[in-house]
Amino acid sequence: MEAVKAVAASRGLVLGTHRGIAEFVSRLHKEHPEWKLIDAFAHAERLHINFYEDHLPGDQVEESRRVVEEAVNRFKTLL
Repeated sequence: MEAVKAVAASRGLVLGTHRGIAEFVSRLHKEHPEWKLIDAFAHAERLHINFYEDHLPGDQVEESRRVVEEAVNRFKTLL
């Protein structure tokens, strides 16, 4: 989420809600559909929920971690 906010800030935007972050991810997805940022955002949301609920098995946590890490590295190229 912080990587998304950083890219938004570099464009003069402030994202204050999860909805705002999701909408900005959709905007970035239109610019770079090959990055599958909507999927990565869904994985990040899963990890966020799992932090509180501890409902995912380890292999799913690891897969989501990998997907989110790739997305963060892509976001860094936009800064």
